[in-house]
Amino acid sequence: MVKNTIILFVLVSGSCLAADESEITALRHELDTIKQTQADIQQNVLIIKGLLTGKRPLLENVYVEIGDAPSVGSSEAAVIMVEFTDFQCPFCAAYQRDTFGRIVEQFIKPGKLCGTLAVTFH
Repeated sequence: MVKNTIILFVLVSGSCLAADESEITALRHELDTIKQTQADIQQNVLIIKGLLTGKRPLLENVYVEIGDAPSVGSSEAAVIMVEFTDFQCPFCAAYQRDTFGRIVEQFIKPGKLCGTLAVTFH
């Protein structure tokens, strides 16, 4: 009796595996997606860990839509600096008063830099 049961089980199991090939393919695809998501999470954890220990992250492929924002300097400059500022911020005011003029003289007027303003409003 045991031999018949085992043989029957093997036959049933084999036919189930053949019938579920599409499910196996779907599971493999889902597993690949999970692996990629895990790798992305691990990369993000490393970045966060670096930030918490004082390391600056490398910025790659950073894009900012500037549209019709006001700008100074040549639009053909090799570098475009997008300035995020707040007119009510005392640190932004100090930057404008103490630093921006030097940037204009050293980089914008010679055509090395185009400065674009992205203002934040309250």
